[in-house]
Amino acid sequence: QSRAVFQAIAGNVYTIQLGLSGTTFDGGPGEFTVRPVAPPANDDCSNATAIPMGAHAFDNTQATTSAEGQSELACNIFGSTSVNQDVWYTWTAPASGCTIIDTCGSGIDTKLAIYPGPGCPAAGTAIDCNDDGCGLQSKLRITATAGATYTIQVGLYPWFPVGGAGLLNVSQ
Repeated sequence: QSRAVFQAIAGNVYTIQLGLSGTTFDGGPGEFTVRPVAPPANDDCSNATAIPMGAHAFDNTQATTSAEGQSELACNIFGSTSVNQDVWYTWTAPASGCTIIDTCGSGIDTKLAIYPGPGCPAAGTAIDCNDDGCGLQSKLRITATAGATYTIQVGLYPWFPVGGAGLLNVSQ
């Protein structure tokens, strides 16, 4: 049995080809299902998920690429400012000091950006951005201010074609 997952665009027509594997020669009846899957609840920066310190599972398999956070100078890494298939979080610093935000150990090629304040960031306000801070995963170090809220964008390196499950870690 096979499965294909892709980002469909409303109104577009797609052709689906069904067939047999190269080692199977006997055909027969079968069924297939086309099932839309909704993006995650925090797919848009206006619906960012509030998180405390610690490790937080994420899955951006069905995430879209937001309009926000796509042209940040701080995110111009390997010739691209894009952060694809992004999901959004807010975090309020419990104390002032060095804070590490990372996706180290995740199985996908991530790109991270952090912005001051809650909600959708204004263009040009990224505090920092990272790609490949720990292998193909990302790692940011910022000096947080106690009580300040930050918005975190977690996405993919632009030429990594498939999202997936990962872990977002926030520690001070």
